[in-house]
Amino acid sequence: MNIIVSGGNGQIGSELKAMAPFAQAKVIVLDRDALDITKSKNLRAVFKKFKPSFFINAAAYTKVDLAEDEIQSAYDVNANALIAISDVCNLYDCCLLHYSTDYVYNLNTKQALKETHKTSPKGVYAESKRLGEKNIQALCNKYIILRTSWVYSKYGKNFVDTMLRLSKTHDSLNVVSDQIGSPTHARDIASASIRIIEQLVAKESFSIQEVYNYSNAGKTNWADFARKIFKLAGISCKIHNISTHSYNAKAHRPLWSLLSSAKIRAAYKLDIPLWEDSLNDYLSSTGNIDAQ
Repeated sequence: MNIIVSGGNGQIGSELKAMAPFAQAKVIVLDRDALDITKSKNLRAVFKKFKPSFFINAAAYTKVDLAEDEIQSAYDVNANALIAISDVCNLYDCCLLHYSTDYVYNLNTKQALKETHKTSPKGVYAESKRLGEKNIQALCNKYIILRTSWVYSKYGKNFVDTMLRLSKTHDSLNVVSDQIGSPTHARDIASASIRIIEQLVAKESFSIQEVYNYSNAGKTNWADFARKIFKLAGISCKIHNISTHSYNAKAHRPLWSLLSSAKIRAAYKLDIPLWEDSLNDYLSSTGNIDAQ
C-alpha cells in the first residue's frame, strides 16, 4: 500500500521521511521538485505512477507575514491546490490527510479550542488555510484535516533554533508573552499521522470525513517557551516579555491558540506528549543538551 507525502522538505514532511512506516505501507515522500501541488498535471502523473491509498499533504505556504504581500502564492498553495488534490484523490479512491493550523480559529475563548468551535481567520495565511479546508470539505470523498500549532523540527527554520541562534550574540531578547498555545514537535505530528493511517488500514475503513486538532499537551506562551529552551540548554540569555502589539508584525497573530486534542486522542488512543517532554527530546536529539 502506497502513501504519498507532499512537502518533503518541510518540517512534517522531513519527519515523515525519517520515520519507519508500518509493515504494509510504503511511504513515498516527494519535495516540490518532484511534486508541485499547484500543478494538476504533476499531481495526476504522480498519482498514476504510485496509485496511493493515502495522500498526506504536508506542503504549505507558511510565511505568515510575507503572505500579506504574496497573496496569490499563499492562496495557490494553501487553498486552490486543494481543489485539484481533492479531485485526484477521488479519482483514485484515495484518502487525504491534510495539515491545517490553529490560525483558522482566531478566538479568544480562554478554553482549549475544540473542532466544534467556529472559525474566524484573519490575515492572508489564516484565510487561505481555512479556504483550503473548505475546498476539501466540499469536494473530497475521504479526508482527515489535522489542525496543529506552533510547529518546530530539526528540519527547516523554527522558533527553537532561532532562539538558540540569537542567544549566541545577545545577552537578552524580547519575546511575545500574550499569545497562548502549545509548541508541537513535528516528529509527534508525523508519528500520530502514521498511527492514524495504520489503524484505518487495520480496520479496513478509509471512508472518513473528519477534522481533528493535534498539538502537544500543556500550554505556555512564546516568552516562557524561550525561557524553557534556555533553561534546558543551560543558556543564560534573559527574556523580556513584550506584547503582540509592540512586536508589530505585519500579519495578525491569534492571542489564543490552545488546542484540545481530546477528540483525536480518544478516536485513535494516542499518547500525546507534554510539550516540555517533546522539547527535551528535541534538544537531546539535536545535541543541544544531554539526554534527560
